[in-house]
Amino acid sequence: MMNKSYPESEPAALRFHENHGSNVVLSNDGQTAERINGHDHGIVMCKYPMLINRLYEIRLDKKDPGNGDYKWLNDKSYLFCGVTIEAPGHLCLPGDAMEWGYAVVINNNHITLRGQFMTGNPVGKKLENLPQGSSIGLAVDYRDRLRLYVNGEDQGVVIGLGIPFPCYAFFDLIGPYRKISTLPIRPLM
Repeated sequence: MMNKSYPESEPAALRFHENHGSNVVLSNDGQTAERINGHDHGIVMCKYPMLINRLYEIRLDKKDPGNGDYKWLNDKSYLFCGVTIEAPGHLCLPGDAMEWGYAVVINNNHITLRGQFMTGNPVGKKLENLPQGSSIGLAVDYRDRLRLYVNGEDQGVVIGLGIPFPCYAFFDLIGPYRKISTLPIRPLM
């Protein structure tokens, strides 16, 4: 079995890292992120590595009405999220998560693993057309599987392969999703 490097202690609260997309402004001591322009360059990453069997969750605080600058989405709205092994400190973030080579990216239609599209996993379907106030969460369970949560409900295993550690959760404010806030980190039940 491979010797993994797990984070030693749990952060007091989920916070976003100061290195974020160029269209994002952080507030509330790094617990709120808002995209201020356009529809891309909205990636925010968690400041600290994820811990096993902990839920890292955000709330969708602000969603624009359906006639915004994101017509390219064909009237469907979704948010990208996922994990990466790249530490946020000196990372040059891509314009959107789908351009990320060293990440697991989840959206409503597919999952991308290290830049390669994977099909046949419907877990991300619940990310489609989420109303304002909804929550989205990510967790790596004790079997090193990445799990997606929507409104507190486990949507299932996104990736059943061993997720390498340390890894960092990220969320990409894209399309109509303008503002998110972190929720308390909590253990999986």
